[in-house]
Amino acid sequence: MDAEMLTPAQKYRRALKDLSVDDRLIMRLERRILKNPKKWATAATRVQSFGRSSAAKQRTAVLKAQAELFSKINERIARALDALRWRRYDDAMMEADAALKLNPSCIEAFRVRGHVHLARKLFVEAAAEYSSVLAINRKHLECRHGRARCNASLEKWDDAMDDLAILMDLDGTTGDYWHLRALIRSKLRLWQEAAVDFGKVIALGDRSCAAYIRRGMAEASAQRWLAAVGTFSDALRREERSVTALVLRGRAYCCLRKWDLAEQDFNKALKIDPASADATAGLEVVFTPHLPLPLTD
Repeated sequence: MDAEMLTPAQKYRRALKDLSVDDRLIMRLERRILKNPKKWATAATRVQSFGRSSAAKQRTAVLKAQAELFSKINERIARALDALRWRRYDDAMMEADAALKLNPSCIEAFRVRGHVHLARKLFVEAAAEYSSVLAINRKHLECRHGRARCNASLEKWDDAMDDLAILMDLDGTTGDYWHLRALIRSKLRLWQEAAVDFGKVIALGDRSCAAYIRRGMAEASAQRWLAAVGTFSDALRREERSVTALVLRGRAYCCLRKWDLAEQDFNKALKIDPASADATAGLEVVFTPHLPLPLTD
């Protein structure tokens, strides 16, 4: 019969004869999709993905095995994180090690191990674990911050500062990074730079009395007495009964030779804490102003 004489149904059946079983199924689904796309779209996708060849079935088996592996790893990591949260460090290490046996490049397992070593103050070991994470993902902020903390504790100042520079390039809005850099600069006696970093911590949201005290101490160590007085006053506005802030502002007043104001601060500190040795020592200096008074212990 001439092809031009065939009906659409006859043409369709003739086209099916030369197809495999899977392709016939797909062709039928495609025909149905033309009639009702909403009803058959999902079924067609499923058949096209998994029913066309043995290669597709093999791929499906691989994906299933990977899913099972990821599930086992995730279970181990979840248990490790729970143990870490409750400070069961041995259990956390055991679960993290099990996860690494399943996947030697498991970032979360290295991260847990690093946190355990850091909690135990094993800074060299913790830094090595964090470095393993960064070798896989250099933008992992938490582990880079952890390594910076470890290097700072080991007094590897340059390494710590390098990590902090990268952190601030990636995310300059996290106060913890600025706080750590300020502490390092204080250790290096870079007081002016430390005061700037402590000020950044405050600008990013830490308005606590302690934050102002830290900045004031850096300013005072840089011999910026007026700035220190202002910062200690800010601290007292947050916590007016802070003996530490009163004593430090009193010392700054002494350095400015403002003895009356210094005496007032030391007396206020003694009213709050009569046993304050620093306030008592400050009063002694007030009454013998020719003696120098060290600003920090």
